[in-house]
Amino acid sequence: MRQEDIPALCALARRIWRAHYPGIITEAQIEYMLDRYYGEEFITEQFEQGEPVHILAWKDESLLGFISLRRNGFIDKFYVDDAARSKGTGTALLSHVAGLAPEGGCLRLRVNRNNRGSVEYYKKRGFAIETELDLPFGPYTLNDYEMVKQVESVKASRP
Repeated sequence: MRQEDIPALCALARRIWRAHYPGIITEAQIEYMLDRYYGEEFITEQFEQGEPVHILAWKDESLLGFISLRRNGFIDKFYVDDAARSKGTGTALLSHVAGLAPEGGCLRLRVNRNNRGSVEYYKKRGFAIETELDLPFGPYTLNDYEMVKQVESVKASRP
């Protein structure tokens, strides 16, 4: 990712959250999460620290999706635009980060337990529910699954 990509990443995340999460969590929690984790200042900080690494999928001038991976193999963020779903974008992003996973390690992520479509998506791609979590987060509680996938790392170079 380049620094000039940050506004597009934040805009895509906001668009996806506002379209996808109503009915899963409250509007107030959606805005709280967006303000906390998808503002340009926060993403710029992550970019400057180099952790997590953000990998973007573009077609022409359109951002189709992105995935953010920490060095320990934790997928911090993973979003694909509705228009790019079921076209291989998400699978390509997951395949790419599998090559960046720690040697002999695994990929991990957290997903809201009520986000059934995403839970099923991850299961179809080899992730398994490892733990059920209820994590305090500001005035809210995150009701997540932690999912894990064993990977055979090919050790792609980190961007």
